[in-house]
Amino acid sequence: MILLRILTRDFDLTGVPKRVLPLVESCLGAEPAERPTPRAVVEAVGHTGRSLRDSTRPGWPAFTADGPEGGEGWLPDRDAGQARSRVEYVAPATAVSEPSVADVPTEPGGTGRGPSRRRLLAIASGGLLASGGGVGGFLFTRDPDGRSSGGSASKSPSAKGSSAPRPTVAWRYESGQLDAAGGPCVGVSSDGGVLYTAIDSGTVCAVSAEGEELWRIRLQGGGASTPVVTSDAVFCTTWGGYEEAPWSLLCAVDLKGRLLWSRSLGEHGSMPVLAGDAVVVRAGSTDAGELRAYSADGSVLWRRTTPGGVTTDPLVADGVVYTGTYGDRLVALDAADGTMLWSVSAGADVNSPTLVGGRTLVTTSGTEPRLQGFDLDGNKIWSSAELGEALGCVAVASLGVVEIGGTLTAIKADGSEAWTYESGAEWLPGLAVADETIYVQTDKAVHALGRDGKRRWSVPVDTAESMVVPAPHGTRLYVNTLQSITALDLKA
Repeated sequence: MILLRILTRDFDLTGVPKRVLPLVESCLGAEPAERPTPRAVVEAVGHTGRSLRDSTRPGWPAFTADGPEGGEGWLPDRDAGQARSRVEYVAPATAVSEPSVADVPTEPGGTGRGPSRRRLLAIASGGLLASGGGVGGFLFTRDPDGRSSGGSASKSPSAKGSSAPRPTVAWRYESGQLDAAGGPCVGVSSDGGVLYTAIDSGTVCAVSAEGEELWRIRLQGGGASTPVVTSDAVFCTTWGGYEEAPWSLLCAVDLKGRLLWSRSLGEHGSMPVLAGDAVVVRAGSTDAGELRAYSADGSVLWRRTTPGGVTTDPLVADGVVYTGTYGDRLVALDAADGTMLWSVSAGADVNSPTLVGGRTLVTTSGTEPRLQGFDLDGNKIWSSAELGEALGCVAVASLGVVEIGGTLTAIKADGSEAWTYESGAEWLPGLAVADETIYVQTDKAVHALGRDGKRRWSVPVDTAESMVVPAPHGTRLYVNTLQSITALDLKA
């Protein structure tokens, strides 16, 4: 209702105090990019995020004991018919100095306005699936010739399976709106001690495992991917220009939040993928692209032109880089030097595959509603019956799981259906997997499923239309909630 009134300009501000009227008007801007960020709102009323939390009960406004006449109110009481309420204004506490923010370079050719959600999905469609427990083992792809491997499908209902202890909230970090469009909501250091996320138009933040902000840096661009981290640096890709003159940069930041270097990736850069202490990214355009591997010092280890641009984030597994291309080819490269191992026809705009069971590559097509399975030498071994439009696949033990219109479908190594699960959502930003558990985030809750497709637990969360997926690591599950990152403790 609030969003509808903003779009139709159907609201009355006559009762708003003059001292906050400009701020309220800016928050009601018709264009989302013109509205202030939550951080800007907090600063506009004289607070920092920390002083606001220190001045009120965590997560809630302070209430007076005397009713609507007991103190200065910002918001009208529900039935009062006046601009008074039980909400008490809390004077700003002593400001606490916040980490310094790097200067923002001038964006080359950019407008400063962020992309639409649809454009963001197009930019990062390859990052919609995350795995937190290693790599599976077969390739799925959509099949243009329509052949099916056969085999009867066995379905299991969306029923509750063997219960597991429900997780508890460990902490919540007020991050603001996340920039990333696909992939996990945070990148996590190997020891689990530091989380990295991208917020507020190209700002990368480091957060401790206890939820305390360590540093932040503003990078060049209007948006950024979720960072990945090695022992030497934090890497992410930033974007700018968007519809007018799109460009992208691979950026490296040291572990103390200082920019090390940036490298141009052309208009079609992707979220970096780890390959040991190096990172692999796509570069170029949708018509003429390539894969590149960069070392921690910014030098190019190798680059390989692909048949057409690279469609989605590449898969790195067992020393091999696999990717799909707009040239309708599925290719495999040696991760050490970029040598082409094989290239096979795999249907229109084939996406990068998922390795399922250690032996089958499963991939989808950008245009055909089918999956295909390939062996590790690039031979097609099956294609599925028509399923619907799926953006990708995750591996769960010997199964590949795809999401189509909010329904999860598990595929066996021979291409037959194992089970389905109805999430209750019209669509999902993707799936995360760790220790043979599938994590699903809808706009109302986070669900955990076993490898049999049975729900183990469900936790309600306050969330917006998230464009990223949960990030499991050890005994924690990190979730993008409304303007924040929430840490769920998975320990029994």
